[in-house]
Amino acid sequence: MYTVPMFMPSRALEQIMEQSMRELFDTDPNLFLQTYGISITYEYINDGKSMLKFILPYGVIPYCVSYVIIVASMRRSILPLVVLSVPVSIVTYGTIADANLGLATLPLTGFVWLVPIVQVTSL
Repeated sequence: MYTVPMFMPSRALEQIMEQSMRELFDTDPNLFLQTYGISITYEYINDGKSMLKFILPYGVIPYCVSYVIIVASMRRSILPLVVLSVPVSIVTYGTIADANLGLATLPLTGFVWLVPIVQVTSL
């Protein structure tokens, strides 16, 4: 709930995103289309909201802190974090460089699928 307003685009950015979605999915111009999102390159027309202001406090810092905690404790496996570092790196690169990732997004699904949902410690 706290981060939802961050993804509400300004009207100018919404029009750019709507045009991009219509071109990408080849939708009918008369069809209602609602877009939500955030950008790095259009910060000046999006009321100063940028993905960089979101990814640092809500993505990179908590991820690094979790690495430090788990490595420091050494009681649990760090394998899930190592496996997740690949998709997090891809997303961070794509966000900061504003890159068209194309097929590079396929590892996101694969590596997230590899992470166990629950880790049970032996009794």
